[in-house]
Amino acid sequence: MFEFGNVRFRPIEKADLALLHEWENDSELMMLSRSRPMNFASNTQLERQYEEWAKDDSTLRLLLETIAPKEPVGVARIEKQDHGNVRSADVGTYIGNKEFWGRGLGKQITVALLEIVFIQLNLERCEAWSMEYNSRAHVVLESCGFKKGGA
Repeated sequence: MFEFGNVRFRPIEKADLALLHEWENDSELMMLSRSRPMNFASNTQLERQYEEWAKDDSTLRLLLETIAPKEPVGVARIEKQDHGNVRSADVGTYIGNKEFWGRGLGKQITVALLEIVFIQLNLERCEAWSMEYNSRAHVVLESCGFKKGGA
């Protein structure tokens, strides 16, 4: 468990799958986070994914929640990678609880992910991506020091 500001980062538990099912089947949310609004996930698929996540040591999947009051906010992922002699991570997040959209939590969460990557995990490089039309994500990532790449 990791706390940063008023957000707690904790491992996703099996009991969280019902909430993830709701978020993963929200077409607007999936369009902004994955560009695939029609990629719905059944409860069975999520349960299978959860079992695979438990076996994967290279990726941290975290549920984000406010500390007080305790309320689920979203999901974060840190995928550790080795590129030759450079230890790096690919990070991703989404705020699934739309009541928290536009409140500045995206930047707080991204800064916390960078803290985890560079300080806690002692990695040397960090990447993130967002859909070209997700301007809010671009603003957050660039304000946290990410440089735009690609075309």
